[in-house]
Amino acid sequence: MILAKVLGTVVSTRKDAGLSGLKLLLAREVDAKFEPAGNSVVAVDAVGPARARSCSSRPAPRRA
Repeated sequence: MILAKVLGTVVSTRKDAGLSGLKLLLAREVDAKFEPAGNSVVAVDAVGPARARSCSSRPAPRRA
């Protein structure tokens, strides 16, 4: 597995039929400290968007 930070999306006018409907992402390899450590790669997002983009140490406020 490669640890990477997503930099953005890739737009393609033509792609392989097996990639139809999948999102292409531009990602940069990072090390364990999330510092750039390698090449930029195009990755395929076969899972979809994450539910949470960040994490908080405080509990969410309660709704009435």
